[in-house]
Amino acid sequence: MSNPTFVKYTASNVLLMTAKNRSMSTRDPITVRATSRVLAITLLALVSSASALADAVDDFVRAQMKSAHIPGVAIAVIKDGRPVKVRGYGFSNIELETPVTPDSVFSIGSLSKQIIAVATLKLIEEGRLSLDDRAVKVLENAPAGWNGITVRHLLTHTSGLVNESPGFNRLRPQSDADVIKSAYDVPLVFPTGEKYQYSNLGYFVLAEIVAKVSGQSWPVFVQECIFSPLGMTASGIVDAALVVPHRVNGYVYRNGQYQNAPALLALRPSGALRSSLNDMLKWDAALTNATILPQQMLDAMWTPAVLRDGSRYPYGFGFQIESYGSHRAISHGGSLNGFRNAYLRLPDDKVSILVLTNSDNASPNTIAAHIAAEYVKDLFPRREFARLSAKELDQLTGSYRLEASRVVVTRSGQGLVLNAGIDVFLLPSSPRVFFSPDDPRVHFEFDRDGGTVRMTRYSNDEKTYVAIKE
Repeated sequence: MSNPTFVKYTASNVLLMTAKNRSMSTRDPITVRATSRVLAITLLALVSSASALADAVDDFVRAQMKSAHIPGVAIAVIKDGRPVKVRGYGFSNIELETPVTPDSVFSIGSLSKQIIAVATLKLIEEGRLSLDDRAVKVLENAPAGWNGITVRHLLTHTSGLVNESPGFNRLRPQSDADVIKSAYDVPLVFPTGEKYQYSNLGYFVLAEIVAKVSGQSWPVFVQECIFSPLGMTASGIVDAALVVPHRVNGYVYRNGQYQNAPALLALRPSGALRSSLNDMLKWDAALTNATILPQQMLDAMWTPAVLRDGSRYPYGFGFQIESYGSHRAISHGGSLNGFRNAYLRLPDDKVSILVLTNSDNASPNTIAAHIAAEYVKDLFPRREFARLSAKELDQLTGSYRLEASRVVVTRSGQGLVLNAGIDVFLLPSSPRVFFSPDDPRVHFEFDRDGGTVRMTRYSNDEKTYVAIKE
């Protein structure tokens, strides 16, 4: 094995690699996609070269839009309680060429869960509900297997309920109660409280509890207790029949062209809401300043769930709880047909990032992490590119077995492309460690044990999977 040549990971070096990769095979779609991704992320490395970029964030976002085919993006950066960057990019409607602005109204998908969670906590604050109340108290004819499910379990995805109810149909409007009842005959995935598994059905149940306890439909309760007091005038439910000023159109990119995202006619409380960047700024301020709930309740919302065996899982009430190195991070993503969104809070650094997009292809969590790294300089470890030989790279290529699926690794120029449904471009920092220039949270390690090659994925230094080369 040759000694790796280390190169500081800067824009000029990556641009050089990109040019060489392009000259190697302009017709190879994997190489073209990978090299375009390199070009897309190189601008982030120019943080130390202010003369080369007027604004690294703007250029990074535009590059991501180009490489991932994202028509429109809205971002906000809040630092020390003050918005320091709020702007839109691209189009909210391609056909009309309507620009994205901070007032553009996006479908926010599962960012809705934190709002449903706060609505639930408002009832607890008023003494009309408790975290330990059982769901069966308000659900008509619920099965005996649901007797142990509490409000806390529903909030933290530890109830054991399936993710989607069999009766849910995105093209057929129906009541939450009917969607819930269609799951009565479905066994729990695991005993309540034993583990974590994401459950949209659980948030249907929470919305039904909010409605029954408050005596109002949950959309009305959310409007009266959250949106109206906070002045979130653009926020509400996603309803195709409503006339919504500044509504953003969602898109998918298929076969080299944009298409309108499939319609969603059903209202699902787990991802039912719409909002604008300006409204989400008000939401962030209400959480930061504890004006929507007492600080003690917000702290409970951002505390990892405790499982039956006493272990903890990094999910609170509608928020994921994790760490970027030594930095505490509170976040959630939100997806709906044609929309991908992310909300990242770094409370100890007093930084929040909002990313709203109108494309199925977008990776808003990655965009948010990159933007956060611009404002918190030690957020992620510094990566350096180590030039490896083609032989060294080829030894790692092939098909890797991952439980019931496969991951295919190919060489592209001076890096690797990993495909498990989407392409992930990797650059080496040593003969066995590779990092993702697209996502600073992620790195991969390759290890050989006799004739077996293992590939391990890490996110924020936590092992997420191990794949074995076939």
